Amino acid sequence: MQHRQTDLSDAGRALLRIFAHIYVINLPERTDRRREVEQQLNRFGLSLDHPAVTLVPASRPADRGEFPNVGARGCFESHLITLRAALDAGHQHFLILEDDADFSDDLDSRLDALSEAAQGLDWGIFYGWLPGGDAGGQAAALQEIPAQTGVVMSHFVGINGKILPDLIPYMAAIYSRPLGDPQGGAMHVDGAYSWFRAAHPQCLTIAPVRSISVQRSSRSDIHPLRWFDRIPVLAPIVGSLRRVRASLRKRL
Repeated sequence: MQHRQTDLSDAGRALLRIFAHIYVINLPERTDRRREVEQQLNRFGLSLDHPAVTLVPASRPADRGEFPNVGARGCFESHLITLRAALDAGHQHFLILEDDADFSDDLDSRLDALSEAAQGLDWGIFYGWLPGGDAGGQAAALQEIPAQTGVVMSHFVGINGKILPDLIPYMAAIYSRPLGDPQGGAMHVDGAYSWFRAAHPQCLTIAPVRSISVQRSSRSDIHPLRWFDRIPVLAPIVGSLRRVRASLRKRL
C-alpha cells in the first residue's frame, strides 16, 4: 500500500515533527497487541506499513541468562536491536513504542503545541509518561527530568540520534555484565536508560507535564502469567476488562 503525506492527520504530521520515525516492538505471536497498537497509529493516519513506521520483531530468548527473567532479557534485547537499527538508518529523532502503549485520548489536540515546545529544546530522551505527573497541568508543557531521577517503564521512549554513539555501547555493556554488577549489570531496560541518564547528565531528558501515553493492561510477556491468564476460556473476558481499565487510566 502506498502512503502520501496527505494521508496523515494534522496531529500525525505534528507527531512526525517530533519523531521523524517510529519503531514498534512486537512479538510476532502477539497479534492482539499488534492489532491494538496499529489502532493507536491509525488515529494519526499512520499504520504499521507506513514508511515512517518500522515493525521490529521482538526478541524471545531461550533463557533468562543473567536477567531477572526471560521477558526482561527479551525486552532489553529488543530495545538494543531497535537502537542499532536506528543508528544504521541515520534517524535523528525517533520514537520507540512497545506494543502495549496507548496514547492519551486528548493527544490529537495537544500534539501541535507539544511539537512547537519540543523544537526549542535540544533533548536527548523524551518520555511520554512520568509517574506522578500533573494530570491537571498545561496540555502543551514539557518538563525536564533530572539526570538522577529514574523513570519506570519504557513503552514510549523518544531518542535523539546524536546520543546513540554513547547510548548503544553503554547499554551493550550493561547487557554483558552479571545481574547486580556494581557498574550496572543485566536489568530491566527502563533501569538501563535511567543508569545511562545518570552517567550522562548532559543528556537532556524531557516529558510532558501531562502524560501522553500509558501502558495498556494486557497479558504480560515479562512476568509469570497469573492464574486467570492461563485459563483459555477466561481470556476474552480478562482482555475486555483490561481494555476498560486502560481507557479509564487515560482519562485520569
